[in-house]
Amino acid sequence: MQRFAASLQENLAGSIVGTDEGLADGTPANNHLSLTSPGTIEIVSEVGGRQRPGDMNQDGELDLSDGIELLGFLILGEPDRLPCGNGTADEPSNQALLDSNGDDLVDLGDAIHVLGYLFGVCHTEICPTPIGGTECVVIAGRPDICHDGE
Repeated sequence: MQRFAASLQENLAGSIVGTDEGLADGTPANNHLSLTSPGTIEIVSEVGGRQRPGDMNQDGELDLSDGIELLGFLILGEPDRLPCGNGTADEPSNQALLDSNGDDLVDLGDAIHVLGYLFGVCHTEICPTPIGGTECVVIAGRPDICHDGE
């Protein structure tokens, strides 16, 4: 929370989203702080698990199989659902996990973005690191499957 307090002092209005150490039992949590009016701070915590952005097949890694599996979902309808929530591209958890190009959609652009990143064929200004990064992030309602340092 100290990190949030420092950010809140720098940003006198708006929202700050981040991850702290989580809940007392070690469960990761996303914490959203909003300064809604002078002197009023709202804190909302969502319980979730650590996931690697772009990890379509939920093996804890970002690799070729993730881009191919997302293409399969989008073009062939196989698998028949995305990994989070109701399995649709509109599900906020799927967007948080799979929207690699930052256009607020889960579509072909995300699969191409991931594959380009993995093959190193993108130019920085066209296809940088996936929007969610490559480090583990907490996604509400998801299990903790991220493999740090492996």
